[in-house]
Amino acid sequence: MMKINLNFAFKTSDGQELSGESNLAGKILAGALAASSQKHHVLKIWGWTMKLSQGETLDLDTPDCELLVSVIENCEGLTLLAKGQLLQAVSDSKKT
Repeated sequence: MMKINLNFAFKTSDGQELSGESNLAGKILAGALAASSQKHHVLKIWGWTMKLSQGETLDLDTPDCELLVSVIENCEGLTLLAKGQLLQAVSDSKKT
């Protein structure tokens, strides 16, 4: 299992942290997922959306982690800057 914690503020391309709670990466991802037209694994991703919007950590096994990476990569509601930071956070997550 991996603990995925996306409670961090995004950084600009020059490394400056964006301030304010509305910039927490998990909440931004939750909003993008909620607005997406996801066709597969809808209930699972909806559950992730609910957890992320409440600032919770996701506990994912390897297949679900791979699904999360795929969803982030294909989410049209996120910029490359956001996707890169989210994918880095997932990659840096520790196995439990």
